[in-house]
Amino acid sequence: MTDRPRHLLAMTLLTCVGAAVFFGGIRWGLPTRAGDRYLFPAGDAWDGKRVLAAGGTLDVDAARGADQDATPDVRPDGVLNATAAERAQIVRRYRLFSHQPDEMVTFMALAGMRGSFDPRMYQYGGLWVYPVGGLVKLTLSPKADLAHYLDRPEEFAKFYVVARAYSAAWGLVGIWLVYLLAWRLTANARLAAVAGLGFALLPVVVNGAHEAKPHLAGAVLVLLTVLSAARYVDRGRWRDALVAGACAGAATGMVLSSAVAFLVLPMMVVLRREAWSRRIGLGAGSIGAGVLVYCLTNPFVPINLVRNPAVLKSNLGGLGQAKAITGRFDDAPAVVSAGVLIAEGTSPLLAAVGAVAVLGLVGRAVVRRRVAPGAVLLGVPCVVVFVQFVALAGGKTGEFGRFTILVDVGLLMAVVVGASVVIGEGSRWMRLGAAVVIGLMVAPYGLSYVGGFVRDCDWAGSTRARAAARLAELAAANPGRRPLVLAVEGSPGPYNVPPVDVAGWEIVRRGWPAGANPAVIVRPVDVPNSSRGEGGYVRETIVPSGWGFANRISWADKPIELLIRRDLVGQ
Repeated sequence: MTDRPRHLLAMTLLTCVGAAVFFGGIRWGLPTRAGDRYLFPAGDAWDGKRVLAAGGTLDVDAARGADQDATPDVRPDGVLNATAAERAQIVRRYRLFSHQPDEMVTFMALAGMRGSFDPRMYQYGGLWVYPVGGLVKLTLSPKADLAHYLDRPEEFAKFYVVARAYSAAWGLVGIWLVYLLAWRLTANARLAAVAGLGFALLPVVVNGAHEAKPHLAGAVLVLLTVLSAARYVDRGRWRDALVAGACAGAATGMVLSSAVAFLVLPMMVVLRREAWSRRIGLGAGSIGAGVLVYCLTNPFVPINLVRNPAVLKSNLGGLGQAKAITGRFDDAPAVVSAGVLIAEGTSPLLAAVGAVAVLGLVGRAVVRRRVAPGAVLLGVPCVVVFVQFVALAGGKTGEFGRFTILVDVGLLMAVVVGASVVIGEGSRWMRLGAAVVIGLMVAPYGLSYVGGFVRDCDWAGSTRARAAARLAELAAANPGRRPLVLAVEGSPGPYNVPPVDVAGWEIVRRGWPAGANPAVIVRPVDVPNSSRGEGGYVRETIVPSGWGFANRISWADKPIELLIRRDLVGQ
């Protein structure tokens, strides 16, 4: 079989595997009215019109970023459900939000675009927001009636499926690009195929493909920038340089954190030996092409820079305050958190072997004074992302691991290239054995993530539903001591609080006011705590029912920890 049919066959098979992995759990954690039995145990569930009348609307303000909360929690006593308006906001979240707290942001941006194409949210680029909006309009014919979706959250759930499918499709493109990059670096079809398979099964990729968020798509476009730049280094053509620049602009236009793609462009012109006048021209031209593509896909960034800078300030100010980036959730040192999350995104064994492979390949390049241009072009953004990640990783929760996609892919590629160096021109069985070993490093962890998403497709069996049943049991066992106080980590919503009686519990922000002694403290956790208690509380953790490892990055089927005051246990 010649190279071209072999590549087509391998990429076709990899696409089939990727589709099964990425789309199998696409309906996880969707909005549903199944939780109404816990939100309104008396059976008097609010309909959409009542939710809106009480204050559960989606506020749209042209002077505020779409992802900025219009109703922040500012009550001095920390109570989050004291008024009908606050309860309406809580009900709205359970009817419209998914189990991933950030997925709704895209639809809030789209909802604010009536009469304008300005999404007022620029960390998620136009290459994400506009295609999602177009796909939703094309496939679902959405209604401009919020009450309709509050009454029928299962209809709104279809929006998430469409957006997740867009993300998963970019994951399939990523499989092809990793295959082509690995082939370029190893000239070994089996190892190229296992690189593509490894990418499909990387836990961080599985997670990104199942979320309506642009981080996976942005990383894939960075890989496309690398591949295009490598072609320029090979051929020296203006067209390849401009395509690389356009890809860098598209990566940034997908999600702002993928702006590291622009670092590939100057490295591209440095690696090819040509007159400096031509290098400077090519570099400037490729960067110009990237800036043009970014502006074309995000036209309201330059427009508002001049016309309405308050929107840009609001949006970027919110990004700077995002807890996922700036907050600390424990006292873990940055290096420790970074190591744990990188290992989580790849698998511990692959991360360890990849680190050794990186050191070995760098040492080999220094000794031989020669390195493949593709390896340098991939390595530059990976190193920069790694440095940024370590600098910010201190005390972060598992979801912060989604920012390691490029680092995790770099470790996978280092293992594959290292294997090609070690086996050299070895026998077919040696090449096959290397491929199997690499696959086994990553497959158990990736499939564990797949299992979590598949399990969370069944709301009734999810950890959140089981935790809701336990909280309802505690409330029913203490009718004379109501309202019981429930302490939560953030705004009550399906992502971090199981559905509870919005009128029967007094819901407060944990730790506010100081000295409060709530009946129950509830929070999602990355890894269950093995201790049985904490202070005056007994710990009960609702854990996923199926087999699998602790899926730190994912919000699917998340372990839910209940700290129950000791005097309530057993009642």
